[in-house]
Amino acid sequence: MTFKNDYLLGLIEKLAAAIAQIAAGKGTRPANEEVVEIDALLKGALNIDPMFLFANLSEVLKNIDRDLAFPVAQLLFLRMQALDRLNRYSESSQITAVDFSIKCLEGKTKTKALDLLARHLVCIKDSPTLEKLLQLFEENQRFANAEDVVFQLISNSQETYLEVGLAFYERIQQLDDDLLDAGGLPRIEVKESFDELMGLR
Repeated sequence: MTFKNDYLLGLIEKLAAAIAQIAAGKGTRPANEEVVEIDALLKGALNIDPMFLFANLSEVLKNIDRDLAFPVAQLLFLRMQALDRLNRYSESSQITAVDFSIKCLEGKTKTKALDLLARHLVCIKDSPTLEKLLQLFEENQRFANAEDVVFQLISNSQETYLEVGLAFYERIQQLDDDLLDAGGLPRIEVKESFDELMGLR
C-alpha cells in the first residue's frame, strides 16, 4: 500500500510541476504544442490514450483516484484553452474537464475544484454543462459564481434561459442576508439582477 501511495504522490507532484510550467508559458508557444504535451501528460497519468478518456468518461471517472482527479481536471482545462486558441471548439473536452472537477468535490480538493470551475466558466459554452454548474454552485452556496453561469446561459439563448435565471433569483431571494453575503452576492445585487432580467421579459 505504501508503494502505491508513494507512486501516486510522486505522480501528483510531477503533474503539479508540469501544470505550473504550462500555465506560466501559456500563449508563449504554439497551442498545438501545448495540446501534444498535455495529451502526453494525461496518457502518462491515466495510462490511457486521451481519446479513450473522452469516449469512456464515466468508466474512467469511476476508477480514478480522487487525489489524481484534480490535476487531471487542471490539465483538461489547459487543454481546452489551447484548443480554443486553435479555434478547435471541443464540447467533449469541456464536459470531460467539468466532470473531472466535479469528481474532486467528493474529496479534500472540493474548494480548489469549485475555484477551478469558477475560473474557467468563460471557456464553457455547452448549455447542459452550464446548467449542471448552476446547480452545483447554488448547492455549494457560491451564488456569485452561479450568477455568472446564469448570465452565460442567457447569452447562449435568452429565450431558453431567461426563466431559469429568474427562478434562480427567486430562490435565493428567500435566503438570509448573511448567507447571500458569504456566497458573494449581496441582496442588493440579487434585486438589481432580478430587475434587469425582468426588464428583458
